[in-house]
Amino acid sequence: MNDMKVKGIELNNEYKNRNEELGEENKRSNKEGENNSESKDQELQRITVNKSAGMALSFVMDQVNEGFIGGKVNRTQIANWIMIKFREALNDAAVKEIRMEYFDEVAVLESILRQAKESGKVPSEFKSLLQKQMVLDEAPKKKTKKVLTESVIKDDNEI
Repeated sequence: MNDMKVKGIELNNEYKNRNEELGEENKRSNKEGENNSESKDQELQRITVNKSAGMALSFVMDQVNEGFIGGKVNRTQIANWIMIKFREALNDAAVKEIRMEYFDEVAVLESILRQAKESGKVPSEFKSLLQKQMVLDEAPKKKTKKVLTESVIKDDNEI
């Protein structure tokens, strides 16, 4: 079986051979002492996308290829184009939105703990939060009073 399938994308021998050729060309140019930034630019990097991102990538590729008689673009070319254009358009609002999307409370706590260990001091806001939490957790629980029932002991001994 010479074909390899990765998440529904077939990588056939032609693709593998082209990658090997690119690798050999890069090795040859490095041996010859050429400093070719273009070959470095064409180095392949692998990324993994989730199913919905893969579907979006396929959708964009289909839209671009539909009615395009001047060639055909593939998912890798679309992904490269998107990343380069996104880098050019990246602003503070987009960075903030990405950070909010992937915010991890545990990572924040680990970072605060690491800083506290390095400096020997816990930030005051975090310290007060911890103290407040510990007071709530360690507060003695009140015993519930038993409810009186009708079964009462009558004392007939009157003095």
